[in-house]
Formats: sequence, C-alpha cells, structure tokens
Amino acid sequence: MFVHRSYSIKALFKSFFLLLSLALLFICNFSQAGGGEKSEEFLNACMSGDLSKVQNYLSSGADFNAAIDGLTGLMLAACKGHTEIAELLIENGANINAAGENGWTALMLAAENNKKEVVKLLIGKGANVNAMRENGWTPMISTAQNNHKVLVELLIDRGASVNAMRENVVTALMSAAYSSSPIKMS
Repeated sequence: MFVHRSYSIKALFKSFFLLLSLALLFICNFSQAGGGEKSEEFLNACMSGDLSKVQNYLSSGADFNAAIDGLTGLMLAACKGHTEIAELLIENGANINAAGENGWTALMLAAENNKKEVVKLLIGKGANVNAMRENGWTPMISTAQNNHKVLVELLIDRGASVNAMRENVVTALMSAAYSSSPIKMS
C-alpha cells in the first residue's frame, strides 16, 4: 500500500510539473521565439483557443510551424483540447508528428491531458501512436497511468504498443496498476 501511494504522488507531481513547465514556458520565454511578435501572437491564439485569430494569422502568412522550445501551435492546441484549431493547422500543413525539445508530440500532449476529440483527430490524420520520448514514454503509457480508459482503448484499436517500456522497466499495464484507481477493462 505504501509503494502504491508514493507512486501515485510521484505521478501527480510529474503531471503537475509538466503543466507548470508549459505555463512557465509562455510566461518567461516568448521573447526568445523565432519569428518575432507575429509568431508569439499566433502561438498565444493557438493556446487560448481563439480560432478567428489563428485563421487571421494563417491568412496573413504566419508560420504554422512556429515554435518556442520546440512546442508548436499544434502541440499547444492539442494540449488544451482545441480540436478546431488543431484541424485547421493540420489542414495547413502543420507537422503532426513534430516532437518538442522534451520529446513530447501533439498526440502525447493531448493523450496526457485526456483531450479525446483531439486524440481522435490526430490519430485519424496519421499521428504516430507509438511515438516515444527518450525515456520511453508513449501516448499509451501516459493514458494508462492517468486512467483514461477510452483513450487506452482507442490507442489499442489503432495499433499502439502495450509492451513499450518507460525507463526500460515500466509498461502501460504496470503504469495503470500503480495508479490510484486502475483502469477496469470490461
């Protein structure tokens, strides 16, 4: 029981620090963005879910693959669950499998944050369901650890590996078993 509880706290802190790092990235690092103020405004619009602003920036020539520390507009829209913006960016040629400096892809961010519609969109448009960060994290491991049953089932149906291991020892099944309320598959 003690190991179970400490692992859940560790998982909570990991998720918290991911979200915190994303927030700090935008508070502290916009001045370092390539492409200047237009890219900054475009990325803000993607993150905030302002579809009309994103459309305006795209029509005025904004770089739809603009990024800060490797996080693109598609990754930001995916993380926040802005399906229409994600679809618009993909239609305009955004790299669906681009990985940020930390290895996260748009699919990983959407899966981690339980953004079902965005996950469905990304998979339907060809996102790599087995994309893997350097430490082995995959969308499957993230969804299993966070008890996102619908997404686990969707990823399995779309060919995601259930045997991938993070840190060379922990599979998606192990992640689900150690989480605070394991997924009950019917």
